[in-house]
Amino acid sequence: MKGVTPNMKKSHEYDSPVLSRLVSVVSVFAICVCSVCCIVTASKISTITTAAPAASNGGSIGGSTGGSAGGSTGGSAGGSTDSSNAATGGSDAPAAGDAASTQEILDTYTQVMDKFKAEVATYEKKEFQKLADDYDLGTIGNMVLPIAEGLMTSEEKAELQQRDDPEQIPVIKNTKGCLLTDISAIKSATKTEEGGKTTIVIVLNDEDNPEPTPENGTPVSKTGAMFNPLSKTEVDKIVAKFSGVADIKSFNLCYKDCTATLVYDTETQKVESLNQIMNVYITVDAKVVLLSLSGYATLINNMTINNVQYK
Repeated sequence: MKGVTPNMKKSHEYDSPVLSRLVSVVSVFAICVCSVCCIVTASKISTITTAAPAASNGGSIGGSTGGSAGGSTGGSAGGSTDSSNAATGGSDAPAAGDAASTQEILDTYTQVMDKFKAEVATYEKKEFQKLADDYDLGTIGNMVLPIAEGLMTSEEKAELQQRDDPEQIPVIKNTKGCLLTDISAIKSATKTEEGGKTTIVIVLNDEDNPEPTPENGTPVSKTGAMFNPLSKTEVDKIVAKFSGVADIKSFNLCYKDCTATLVYDTETQKVESLNQIMNVYITVDAKVVLLSLSGYATLINNMTINNVQYK
């Protein structure tokens, strides 16, 4: 497996090295399932089953993510939202009486972020990842964890990037800072003012396999209209190379409670900091002959922007 990793990293490259690493982490997860299926089948082990729980996993994932978020909502702290809620707003959509305030907050966030990308001169950016404490990689755990940890960047080792390229501020590769217009995608939104500073916190509903927004294009997912999710389409291309080893019944990336925290000067609307947290709940189910293997884990990606200088 160690020999696979470098080639995978070269096979798909994003402008952001962090996204390139995350693609490798997700791909390794699926490929390790395939490899273990092959090994165990060759050893003539008849049946092993490691069952993944339902996607709710609210308590432990949320607890793990909260500290990383620095006060923002993370993991599944608010409980899980099924895919129908993600698509339509469902029970987690803002109530009718809250629609105006939610729309106002989204409009303000969009206005401040668009101004930010149009007028920023320089900024500092930092990205790091971790796995939530709640995971079950079954019999593949010992293989996946060392590889995944080698591809991720811890908070302690994360590079503080000095940047002057606004296109690398979410929404990445776009001139706009927010393309989300549908408030049904929002699970919660708050705006508070104190000491001349305004803080907006927006948490999105869960969404399965959202794609990032194309370069200067129209959003193809709700999460991708505000954040920069991994492209499952690109991950699938890597995983497909190993389809001859095992039958991958399902491979899903569920983005749970993705949170954006924006702090700006109330009077000038100049951004002071932006923190975006994406919690990617990964599930894989593969089968070879009588062997079934399943696993799940939550990959947390944390991106912060600080020390902003305007033109």
